[in-house]
Amino acid sequence: MYNIPPRSYFCSSVGNGLFNSASLDLPFAKTKSLVDATTGSNLVNFTRASSGTYVGSDGLIKRAVTNLVLQSENLLSTPNYSGSGLSNFFTATLDSLPAPNGSTSQSVKFVSTATTSQGLFLRQTGLSLTAQVYTLSIYLYVPTQAGVSSWSLNVDFQDADGADAATSTLFDQWVRVKITKTLTANRNFIDFNFRINGGATPSTAGITLYAWGAQLEAAAFATSYIPTTTSAVTRAADVASISGNNFGTTNLLEYSEEFDNVYWAKIRCSVTPNASLAPNNTFTADAIVEDTSSNTHILQADGVTTAVSGTTYTYSWYLKAGEKTALRIEFGTDNGVWQAETVDIDLSDGTLSNVSGFAATPIVQNVGNGWYRLSATVTAQASANGVIRMMPLVGGSVSYTGDGTSKYFIWGAQLEQSDVATPYVKSNVTFTSRASSATYYDKDGVIQTAAVNEARTAAYLPDGNGNFISAGPLLLEGAGTNLLLRSEEFNSASWTRSNTTASVDVTTAPDGTTTAEKIVETTATSEHNVRQDTTSQSAGTYTFSIFAKAGERSFIQFVATGVLGSYRANFDLSNGTLGSVDSQLAGSIVDVGDGWYRCIVSATSSTSGTLRAQWNIVTSSTAARVESYAGDGTSGIYIWGAQLEASPYATSYIPTAGSQVTRAADVSDGGANTFGNSWYRQDEGTVFSAAQQQYQNTVGGALYWVFSDATSSNFHRAFGRAASTLGAGTTVSNVSQADRTPPTGTITAGSKVNLSYGYKANDFRAAANGVTDGTDASGSLPTITTLEIGGSQYMFLKLNGTIRRLTYWPSRLPNDTLQTITL
Repeated sequence: MYNIPPRSYFCSSVGNGLFNSASLDLPFAKTKSLVDATTGSNLVNFTRASSGTYVGSDGLIKRAVTNLVLQSENLLSTPNYSGSGLSNFFTATLDSLPAPNGSTSQSVKFVSTATTSQGLFLRQTGLSLTAQVYTLSIYLYVPTQAGVSSWSLNVDFQDADGADAATSTLFDQWVRVKITKTLTANRNFIDFNFRINGGATPSTAGITLYAWGAQLEAAAFATSYIPTTTSAVTRAADVASISGNNFGTTNLLEYSEEFDNVYWAKIRCSVTPNASLAPNNTFTADAIVEDTSSNTHILQADGVTTAVSGTTYTYSWYLKAGEKTALRIEFGTDNGVWQAETVDIDLSDGTLSNVSGFAATPIVQNVGNGWYRLSATVTAQASANGVIRMMPLVGGSVSYTGDGTSKYFIWGAQLEQSDVATPYVKSNVTFTSRASSATYYDKDGVIQTAAVNEARTAAYLPDGNGNFISAGPLLLEGAGTNLLLRSEEFNSASWTRSNTTASVDVTTAPDGTTTAEKIVETTATSEHNVRQDTTSQSAGTYTFSIFAKAGERSFIQFVATGVLGSYRANFDLSNGTLGSVDSQLAGSIVDVGDGWYRCIVSATSSTSGTLRAQWNIVTSSTAARVESYAGDGTSGIYIWGAQLEASPYATSYIPTAGSQVTRAADVSDGGANTFGNSWYRQDEGTVFSAAQQQYQNTVGGALYWVFSDATSSNFHRAFGRAASTLGAGTTVSNVSQADRTPPTGTITAGSKVNLSYGYKANDFRAAANGVTDGTDASGSLPTITTLEIGGSQYMFLKLNGTIRRLTYWPSRLPNDTLQTITL
């Protein structure tokens, strides 16, 4: 006999800090839901072949073994309130007292008569019971009343095999009373007898009780309540599982964010990497810039994966408008893999048009800040490499004359074997080497230097508003050469100063050193500049940049000369804005903190020749080219880190001294992300479960959880053995790889079990309730696609108990930690 308990209670707080690093955390008891606490998503698919019930957080029975009692909620009907003479002991009527399931029309009120020598108030007939263990349960409500200080329930099976429940002093509440009895012979009816005050039968009229929800099951314990009507009802085993897309898919693309990599073909267009804030708030989105050709301008993934004929795949990309707002995406027919599927997207509002060839219409998701995620599902028609391309549209045509500067933004390409787009996961990119040092911004915007062969894993990039945003897990750049000499020494002979002087090392530079110089105008009435000429360079696009900060003067001008033409670009160093820029140049200004701005100009030469990096002090943001004015002999601006490179965009700063310096390319390996967007990791992991068995293992055992490939041949699992001990292990192709038994002693009915199991090739270990066994140092791993909790469609075992929490970490936790989290 016990109260209806609350459904939730917390597991041990020991090791709770570690739970924050889990990739899957299902605290069922705490949240009363199937939601994963790590992602906030409901990944669990709960199934049962029949209805079931549970006690809700409001204390009511909710409809969610076999109940042998008929009409379990209609106790006035045959075969319940029946049999000769029952009305001599208690009268029975329906009552409006709310039943445990909330109904106000199912409770039966029993009131004793003057002749209650037996206390018999209810009988169930027509049963076919055999000599075995049964558990009977019924919900009783006993109000506070005169002459009753305690109460209990007595049952007998066909006037034999009698049994008593524990005495209760609980009044004015529903109580589920349980009695377990082993029958000595076949029986066909049950009598329910009410007792008061230590086992006495009521001897006066007016003693009152209410009843609802009778259950009889062939088991040694009472399971959750199973409603019945005219026939017995069997509740199927509960199966809670995570599989399919909720278990995770794999991004089959390489370099899913590095579109400047040769993995992606650029046809009459170029890529400016790390050009914009991405949907994940890192500065990793790339710009795709058209050239000046009169043709198509294509970004293409050519032969990105070997498609399997008849298999369904879903592509997805995050796209954002720049000057180009309309795109066409085509699935090529180069080798018969795709069926020339086509879709156009307007990135100004996310609308689709010209949809052709798809079995299902592509989907557009607005993810904010101008970004749209476009996903399209296709089925391979042949087993070969698939081809996909995207290109801007002008007037509905993919062939047009580009202007050399217009762009759109792209991030997060994904290809997966799925019929829907699942959460994006970046493809694997591993840094291999770099044959030179390289610079990067840290989180505070200070320029740092990574040594030769040191990966830039903590790089940040300026967002143009004075903030520094993560450049993602790994900053990769191609090779680049600073063509200017003595990039920080404007007083040196490498630089020519016209009507200016250079004061050296006067303030803190963007790299945190006191190496910035001040260019001070003279009193001459003329232009005031610093400049440097390079050796002859071939025709092409070049980018000039310099870090500048306002002093007494607030405006700096880049002056194009020679093979670049006679143009200018003005920069306002007080407001951090572009001034007048001639249309033949592309200018930008980037706030890098502490008053410093990186002033950037890109220009194209059609012939080879000497290039000049010339920076003039001017008096306004609209100043004419090579403005002449009378200097005062004291005013100036601060400059540092001049750079000229053969690139359509500015790359990370390359400091130079007496010669040009080349930043070597970051060398990397790319591959599909085998971890995918799954919370599960195939090559190593740790599982924790907090469970309670409702009975002692005698035959078969109890299954807490199993990770499998949806068969009984390949799995990791934790279970209670038939010998009433715990087990955790791994099987591959029906061959046991590890079989661990934490020495917890006998697991009895009601035992609470906190169990952890860590797996890795040749490294398996389990712990439970603070004790652990040894490590199994030999064994391989299965490939897993499904998690089942408390039972399995593929194995005989089930838990018959409760799971309070199940947590997964994508790493094999240390042995001490395995033990600690089970305390």
